[in-house]
Amino acid sequence: DLTSTFATLKTMTLRPIEIGATAVFTTSLFVRFSPTRDLLNARTEFERLPGFRKGRMFDPHISLHYGPPPKVSMQWPEVRALLDRPVLFDRLVAVAVELPITRADHLDSWVELETLELSTS
Repeated sequence: DLTSTFATLKTMTLRPIEIGATAVFTTSLFVRFSPTRDLLNARTEFERLPGFRKGRMFDPHISLHYGPPPKVSMQWPEVRALLDRPVLFDRLVAVAVELPITRADHLDSWVELETLELSTS
């Protein structure tokens, strides 16, 4: 059930596995994470919710930049340092997103549905 799923996610720590950059607007610069068992179980629970778009590939990542890939040559040491340690999240936000997202003005339609504060201890 979602209550136990949320309890599991409250202490979620993910390990970064890759820094990536693509020409795709929403993944122009990102950190990809190794999916944990808890995260995969949570995904299964969320797939049961009304309105969840089934069949979408699960790709745990955080976008660091949207749009054309930034010129990050001066920042690569800082970006690559993100791979050195696990990431502890302080909140999980459910967002209603209209697809496709190909331009910055598409972000204006995003609606935050709910925020789950996570443990940071």
